[in-house]
Amino acid sequence: MVDNIRIGIIDVYPLFREGVVQAVSRADSLAVAAVGSTAEDARRIAWRCDVLLLEPAVPGSLVVAKEVLDNTDAKVVFLSASVDEEHVRDALHLGVHGYIIKEVTGTELVSTLRMVHSGARHIASDLAWRLLGPSDAILKPAPRLGVREQQVLDHTSKGLTNEQVAGLLGLSVSTIKRYKTRLFRRIGVRNRLEAMAKVGTARKPRLT
Repeated sequence: MVDNIRIGIIDVYPLFREGVVQAVSRADSLAVAAVGSTAEDARRIAWRCDVLLLEPAVPGSLVVAKEVLDNTDAKVVFLSASVDEEHVRDALHLGVHGYIIKEVTGTELVSTLRMVHSGARHIASDLAWRLLGPSDAILKPAPRLGVREQQVLDHTSKGLTNEQVAGLLGLSVSTIKRYKTRLFRRIGVRNRLEAMAKVGTARKPRLT
């Protein structure tokens, strides 16, 4: 029997919190491990979670996200009622595993949690568009990439892990890491989430 994915839910808004609890509880293979509303609650429950859902409005959310990432095996996903672009950028810099908006459906939320647990990272496409904007990814000419670099970028933009990309391309994980280091430098991003956002934005059709 496969163990359920344990989800911790930290949210200052009781109505939203209850909605997330219900969505997770109804999903196959997911289970609510613990619920809270403060940074201290997050610290207390993180060690019991596979994925910690954290509302950015929780005071000290970035600090506690870093502590959880540094000291536990839990993956951190921000689930926000609103968009604070500075907070999003800071969270991505910390290395969180996802950043989504509460406009998602319960089905989309569950799918994201499963994807994150499997090792992928996720940022809402609309959020990526708002963060980067057309001038960052469309109006500037894209660097010319080699075939392997393009393949690595394509797979990375879909949220695949280094191990998954290596398996698909028949390369070692260390080789994929070298490609990604060089690739990220060339396209001007710092991590996988920013690469996903940049590729997603570049593919978004231009409005006329």
